[in-house]
Amino acid sequence: MAELSGDRREELCTWLRANGIDPNNVPLDADMTIESDATAQRWIRTEIYAINANGDRFMNAYGTNAARDRIMTPLKAEPPHWWEPREKPTRDQLQQQLTAVYRERAHLVAHLASLYPSTMVEDPQDIDWRIVYLDTPVGQWSWHISVDDIDLFAHVPAGAAEWDGHTTAEKYQRMRELTELRSGETPS
Repeated sequence: MAELSGDRREELCTWLRANGIDPNNVPLDADMTIESDATAQRWIRTEIYAINANGDRFMNAYGTNAARDRIMTPLKAEPPHWWEPREKPTRDQLQQQLTAVYRERAHLVAHLASLYPSTMVEDPQDIDWRIVYLDTPVGQWSWHISVDDIDLFAHVPAGAAEWDGHTTAEKYQRMRELTELRSGETPS
């Protein structure tokens, strides 16, 4: 059940109760939609916490969160006029979003690789990734790049590069240093 405040929360709770759903058993991030079946019967489809006969919540298989059940119950009362259905993204949708973020990052790394001497090498631990090394005035930077984004790096020669041992935090510190250097600020 989406996190709401004041009147809207009470209105949503009243609607759920009118449909036989205990709002205290609906997780804040629960999927909740209204669907119709072949007979035009409308149903609320949602998630609720899995509870035992004593009303205690079961834990998931990992013991990290409360387990959930998916239920469908006949729609008896219409939702508040402001209510909107909610469905969490699927694994495929999340993967598509992540791929898009990696692609955007790859564009930026490709641009940086056009500004500084750079080399691309195969990742010895994963054939689906390459590593782009940049040699900047403040030290080496590197990023893993998906083979799906190789087309952005035609200007980067393949070759050998030796990682200087920098951590991600050190890489970003070096980036801040170069940014400050280029902008005329005093490095902190």
